[in-house]
Amino acid sequence: MNTTILAVGWLDTGHNLGTNFESLLVTVGTPIIATLAVLLSWSKTRSGPAALGTIILGAIVWWGVANMGLLANKTGDDIKNNTNNGYSVSAPGGAGIQPAGGSR
Repeated sequence: MNTTILAVGWLDTGHNLGTNFESLLVTVGTPIIATLAVLLSWSKTRSGPAALGTIILGAIVWWGVANMGLLANKTGDDIKNNTNNGYSVSAPGGAGIQPAGGSR
């Protein structure tokens, strides 16, 4: 019986470590990777606009990682909101993989 209680304690410890590791990746890992991407972009191109573009894209990725909970439900909400507007999407009969350039 005592081993079950100890196992629950270990499961809680593992869960807490996983949560702490995730928050560490979001708050420290993503900005470090974005900074390395900016430095690498600038060192390869020696271009200010390329580095600025990398900064902007890094900020977008960082925001997306930090707001995963918000973004996880956003797609489902958009689909549910658009199902009752009278529009529908359907595939034509015989739809399948078409060669590039259309049918010949």
